[in-house]
Amino acid sequence: MDETSKDRARLHIEVGKYKCEAEEWNEKYNRVAKELSSTEHKLNAAEQQVNHLQARLNEVVQQRKHWENEYNKVKVELDAISKHL
Repeated sequence: MDETSKDRARLHIEVGKYKCEAEEWNEKYNRVAKELSSTEHKLNAAEQQVNHLQARLNEVVQQRKHWENEYNKVKVELDAISKHL
């Protein structure tokens, strides 16, 4: 009977230790999960910003091409007028 009581007390202490360890791991998991969520949010925001900037860059490149074409047309017209004069 004494041996059983000792085993029971030892097991009770071990259970408490494992519960404490499980709580620590759970807290660590929750902290890491929270950091992951925050990082994913920041990543999504950065990806949206990159997409916006890429779209803006494409728009500006198209405008540049348009104005280069306009410049070339005007230059041809100017050359033709200069030769005519």
